[in-house]
Amino acid sequence: MKFMLAAVALVSLSAHAADATLEIVVGNNRLVFTQSQLLSRSDIQTISVTDSVYTHRFTQFKAIPIGNPFTGLAIPELAVIQCKCPHGFEHIYFRA
Repeated sequence: MKFMLAAVALVSLSAHAADATLEIVVGNNRLVFTQSQLLSRSDIQTISVTDSVYTHRFTQFKAIPIGNPFTGLAIPELAVIQCKCPHGFEHIYFRA
């Protein structure tokens, strides 16, 4: 699941590459990463999905372990992680 959120985030960035950003908001703290910043990270990995729901075929995605961009932020217990993509995809994960 750690890679799933990151893959979703990076996939959503490709839809609007000219102005793509990933915004992380935790309480009053806000981090913003551009697509080029994310793609140049040293912790980026390539993951393969044999039958992607996104493309309906074998697909490779660039992904960052989801916890890594949150480094330095205090995430409260039972926090909700909500992904909203520019093309309308939205998903909610609960931190246990």
